[in-house]
Amino acid sequence: MFYFKPKNAVLAIPGLVILALAVFLSLRGDGAAPVSGYVVSRVDAVVLDAGHGGADGGTVGRSGTVEKDINLEITLLTREFCDFLGVKTVLTRDSDVSLGSGETLRRQKATDLRARVELVRSLGPVCLISVHQNYYGDRVSRGAQVFYAPGNRSGEALAKSMRQSIARATGEEKPREAMAIPNGNYLLENLACPAIIIECGFLSHPEEEMLLNSPEYRARLAFAVAAEALNCVTVGIDPGAAQN
Repeated sequence: MFYFKPKNAVLAIPGLVILALAVFLSLRGDGAAPVSGYVVSRVDAVVLDAGHGGADGGTVGRSGTVEKDINLEITLLTREFCDFLGVKTVLTRDSDVSLGSGETLRRQKATDLRARVELVRSLGPVCLISVHQNYYGDRVSRGAQVFYAPGNRSGEALAKSMRQSIARATGEEKPREAMAIPNGNYLLENLACPAIIIECGFLSHPEEEMLLNSPEYRARLAFAVAAEALNCVTVGIDPGAAQN
């Protein structure tokens, strides 16, 4: 497992972004646990999962942006924010590697996903936040999407809260709603802990591809994720919020 200690995270984050994060966190509430009749899930650490890696590059943008690289950049920056906030994190990867093995790419992908699931299962109370990028055949689809496994109420609650946080951080006017992943997903469906996938944007949309290559925009996404991570280890995740 990949545990990391804080390493002067403040020095790596632009001052304006720290200020924006402070303002953003001030809107998170008073820290009181919600009352809904459900058991509120608190976690000890947050697993940050940069999707793909190694031979598996994921999707590729119209201008050549490789998904695995953007995933890693956002994840590493999220870790910096989490370090600054005192949130314990576990990374599935911190470089351009795959956790899988095998002679074919298909085999590598399958064993990689199993390794990620086994890592999360080996930990104590955690939640999983997996970072990805989207692609669609048209040049119109854009905006972040957040997915959870059907029936995982804590994951659903985290996904809905995360969706709101990303919209506020990036200024989206009409954000897509968080939803159960439609086509099945090995990672989400094999974890009992709160687990979500964030599709940060569409690399198929020329303007959004440019945004995702912008350090400022990636910082906005990262501090939205870090704010939710802080919420998970302090306030907790209320499954009852999934009904709202």
